[in-house]
Amino acid sequence: MRDDIEETEAAAARHIPGDVAKELHKLSAFIVEESDGQDKKLEEIRISTSATESKIADIADRIGEVENRLCFLEDEHERRKANPAATADEVALLQQKLDIENRERRNNLRFVGFPEGCDDHDAVHFLEETIPKIFNLDFPKGLENERAHRIGALPKRYDGDQPPRARPLIARFLRLTWRWQGEHGFDVLYVVFGLNF
Repeated sequence: MRDDIEETEAAAARHIPGDVAKELHKLSAFIVEESDGQDKKLEEIRISTSATESKIADIADRIGEVENRLCFLEDEHERRKANPAATADEVALLQQKLDIENRERRNNLRFVGFPEGCDDHDAVHFLEETIPKIFNLDFPKGLENERAHRIGALPKRYDGDQPPRARPLIARFLRLTWRWQGEHGFDVLYVVFGLNF
């Protein structure tokens, strides 16, 4: 463009009188200056547009990631809605039930070392007779055994001299305070039968 302006100025200088030529020269210089300024502004706009396009592409990528995550969350929500997890009330109820079961287990006494068959398949009667004898205790109202039984699978028979390992007896006694009076009773039982609790 600058070359075109210079050619126009040269042609005008040959045919146009002096004052008009000076004005045209000033005008063409102004146009060149403004043209350079416009070129700089256009370059700034191009740089700004390029940066904006880059940002838009980055935002488009992020939107794509968000859409993928949203699809995953929607699928997960549908899956959980189809098969809901336990509610807080259900969890509280299960914890209460577990606590009750644990408390019931604490009332059970475990006896090990009694050989298989010594109870003649009546563990309640066997323990009601045997425990007062072992501990040399008198129960005026009798020993109240709620239940008693052996736990575990029946022992395998051995061909050798070693007898099969006896299954433990589990018992629950009603209204017993002596079992909490100390470790003496358990120590006696350990000494008599060579047991380990």
